[in-house]
Amino acid sequence: MNKQTKQLMKENNDLSFHLKAADNKILTDMVVYIRGADISGYQQELVRRDITQMILDGEQRGDTMEDIIGSDYKIFCDNVLREVPHLTRAEKAVSFLGTLCVALTVLLAVRLLFGLSDMFGDTPTWPYIPVTTGAIISMVILLCSVLLLYNTITRNSFNISSQNNKRIPVLFAAIILACICADFFLKTVILSVHISIVLIAILLLLIIYKITDTIN
Repeated sequence: MNKQTKQLMKENNDLSFHLKAADNKILTDMVVYIRGADISGYQQELVRRDITQMILDGEQRGDTMEDIIGSDYKIFCDNVLREVPHLTRAEKAVSFLGTLCVALTVLLAVRLLFGLSDMFGDTPTWPYIPVTTGAIISMVILLCSVLLLYNTITRNSFNISSQNNKRIPVLFAAIILACICADFFLKTVILSVHISIVLIAILLLLIIYKITDTIN
């Protein structure tokens, strides 16, 4: 996230504190929905600022949220987003690449920590980290699940009931359990990677992310 976007996000966070609690909750749902739109992070913050200011102005007039933006918040957001420049295919690819790099960095960092713990095992392999079939499968499951879960939440921020909200932690727990089972039962070693290779991979992923973040 570039400095301009970070500054605007900070200003928007400060501005939202002036809203009524109920209106701020609705705004949060709208922002979550906007996060899933194929527009740049800076454009998302511009839209957020305009909507927040619109709600503040309405509150000062004594209007309700329905008076200000109507009863269907999703339609309102869709109408606003139609007027915003959308990302091109190339920009979407760059944005997805940045998201993928962050996710892979976290997963590799976790694997590195597991590799460190291997130093205290009965058959330590340090400084090599064994890559098992279970490790690969669990990483793929977790990566796909996180991306799918993020996409689902942003697209359905207005439709997620309290019951569904309770299901999300259960679903995530089931995903973690599936990853643990894959790691535990599928222990066939495909290859062993030196720790320096893992560190270089993490560094490269962070560099790529920084580049994609600057572009967007």
